[in-house]
Amino acid sequence: MTEAQVTLAREWRKPREEGYLVELPSGNVARLGPVDLSQFLLDGDIPDLLAPFVARMLFEGVSDEELDAEFAPEKALEKAGETMQLINTICRASFIEPCIVDEDPGEDAILIEDVTVDDRNFVFSVATRGVMALKSFRVGQEEDVEPLPDSEGDGSETEPASGD
Repeated sequence: MTEAQVTLAREWRKPREEGYLVELPSGNVARLGPVDLSQFLLDGDIPDLLAPFVARMLFEGVSDEELDAEFAPEKALEKAGETMQLINTICRASFIEPCIVDEDPGEDAILIEDVTVDDRNFVFSVATRGVMALKSFRVGQEEDVEPLPDSEGDGSETEPASGD
């Protein structure tokens, strides 16, 4: 058994500084980094209506079913403005490249309006589930199974591509 070594500081910073390449639903690829939701609470960047929800996510944990129920379409309509504000705030913090700026994006940046609502919702969903979710959406990820054709097929089970 080998003796444990202290993780180098640059490794601790790597996800925040380098992020992960993620293909968004639009087909665009962005470099996204982890988002520290607790910092948003401390800075007051979470809308008042959603602060208890974010606090519950951070400190009590919440299942995927609860998250889906909390952001179900009928509930999102009740708090649409504040929800969109939160989603935009999380997207701005998540995007490493291209960087999202508030005005005059120039050549190397974009405005939040340049990111489709579907892409923003996707980034919000991934960011609020943590950095491990970002890793699972990296571009070029190896597939475990062969893709199925777009037809009904014969109902047989798919075999793993690697023969596992």
